[in-house]
Amino acid sequence: MYALYLGGLKKAMGIELFQSLMGFLTALQMLFIVRKSKLIGDIVDSIRNMREDFPVFTDNEFQQRMAPAWKVARAYIAAMNIYMVCYLVIPRAYDLTIGALLGTPLWSHRLPATIASMVDGEGQTRDFQYVWVTLVTITWLPMSAYAHVGFDSCLILFGFYYSTLIDGFAQRLQEFDTSLTPSQRTEFVKTTAAHNRAIYMLSRKLKMLFGYPFALQNLLGAFIIVSLIFSVLPNRNHEPFVVNVTQYINILFLSSMLGATAYAGQHITNQSSKLFDSMYSFPWYELNPSDRKYFISMICSSREELKIDFYGMLALNYETLTVMGNTACSYLTFMMSML
Repeated sequence: MYALYLGGLKKAMGIELFQSLMGFLTALQMLFIVRKSKLIGDIVDSIRNMREDFPVFTDNEFQQRMAPAWKVARAYIAAMNIYMVCYLVIPRAYDLTIGALLGTPLWSHRLPATIASMVDGEGQTRDFQYVWVTLVTITWLPMSAYAHVGFDSCLILFGFYYSTLIDGFAQRLQEFDTSLTPSQRTEFVKTTAAHNRAIYMLSRKLKMLFGYPFALQNLLGAFIIVSLIFSVLPNRNHEPFVVNVTQYINILFLSSMLGATAYAGQHITNQSSKLFDSMYSFPWYELNPSDRKYFISMICSSREELKIDFYGMLALNYETLTVMGNTACSYLTFMMSML
């Protein structure tokens, strides 16, 4: 943020804006996660209790249904490790190699000019201060990257747990035996109502946990990507080839991260609509009047799809991802024409 103040928008439009926005986003998200740590535990307990109170799938069946989600989460974490190597280890190794050959550090993945202006001195004194400032400014990067990936993986896993529980609820309705006695049907409706309420409470907790941080991520995501694209434009870029490669990798990773979270949010929304479909297709018209009235009220309460949003804004889905992409293109065009 201090670099933005020193350099102004025109000079700080590229990598400085990226560093500032990512640092700001990470700080707010991590603060929110710490404050909501109890809510994360409540979600885990809700999933465990729902599996115990309303057993539909066996443990093996449940694990098989969750296997794809765990594969995605592991692949996501592996991609993060590759990204960290490409973005931190390779540029620093390149710097050290060139520095050893030439006798002076060539800090290829250097700080922006406005941050570099904060360093005084010449020769070895300046090199030492430059390295020190560089190390201080990038300490947030591993913490930021792994915090984002950890929270994104949490979204993916919780989303697929939620969808698997809805599949179990739908299968319970499909296994309804029409030969049950009236008292048995009433008991079935009561159990179904308790099951439906447990899913509803879980959906509210998911929205409370993921609504704000991912709304913030969607809001700043377009500007973060644009700042990186701006930093590698040919007419505004004078950095070595290795630096540009790392920035391209950064753009690819951030775009993939936003796309993966949008897919997870859209998956949760699609599965929540399945809850209404399964209840509507149930032969509720064969129930006695009191049970039928009770069941219809559950159908009406399940009509609204679950959207991971922040007070109705910036929902985590494909529509918001498309709007964010259009915003990024418009913003980049405007900045290129004005700066």
